[in-house]
Amino acid sequence: MTLPRRTVEFLDATLRQQCADAAPVARVAALLGELAQGRPVTDAALAELLAPIARDLARDPCLQLAWWFSCEPADFRALHALNACRLAMFLALADGKDAGQAAAEGACGLFYDIGLWLAPAREAVLSGAALDDAGHAAVQSHCVAGEALLRRLFPDELAARVALEHHERADGTGYPASRPRSQLHDLSLRMQIVDSLLGQIEPRPWRPRRNPVDAMGRLAMQGQRGLFDGPQLRQVLLLLGLYPVGSLVRLSSGEVALVTGVNAADLKRPGVRLLTDDTGEPRQKQVELRLADYPALHVADGI
Repeated sequence: MTLPRRTVEFLDATLRQQCADAAPVARVAALLGELAQGRPVTDAALAELLAPIARDLARDPCLQLAWWFSCEPADFRALHALNACRLAMFLALADGKDAGQAAAEGACGLFYDIGLWLAPAREAVLSGAALDDAGHAAVQSHCVAGEALLRRLFPDELAARVALEHHERADGTGYPASRPRSQLHDLSLRMQIVDSLLGQIEPRPWRPRRNPVDAMGRLAMQGQRGLFDGPQLRQVLLLLGLYPVGSLVRLSSGEVALVTGVNAADLKRPGVRLLTDDTGEPRQKQVELRLADYPALHVADGI
């Protein structure tokens, strides 16, 4: 849907810090850049990055999960790594895992695409051009390259395994080795879903982005065809929502709202935060609603 200019400007001002704040993106870029050059990540540097994410997720997940991208960076890799880290931690915590396990899974999300920082994948993704056969082959090398780097420089075996397996598919059609579901780690199966979701909703130089609602619907259809692990996909839907937490939606009333929570009893009626009135004018006071309490109100479409 097309939003009035004043609404876009308001959303930029309201949501930019959560979804693309320059400071954490720059920290991720520096950390991954050093890792790609062969310098190990220190425990202190990793904790400094993960601690505010965990703190925000415990207080209000939308402080970290906000899928509004008003700009298209030429180099998407650091923002992508940060978003994967955020989503991995959110899903772990929502799944009842303790803080230590959530941090470990967040680290896997942060590092699983480190191969994109290495040649030849680096040059292919930074070219900004649509990939030809040679470009696809270069990008596909990042799984094996990332695994090898993490096995040398990062002490967590699981992070290396997820780096290797995150482009495999449950039906055995993925890469680099076309392994079937029975040979893949559960976290790899989950990160395949996270990676595919982010790959659709984040800006990329060579294609338009999908809104998160459409992207989640596409994942559900792909899951029905066996591309993703069924139990993992169902759990992601239950934890993140059919209208993903952090998504912007237009309600049947015309108001723009931020999805703030999942209603497991009815995924089509999440918790929302009203940001505008029905004309697109910013609300002076944002209002929290549970759509389950308002039968006449529903999500009309994603933004």
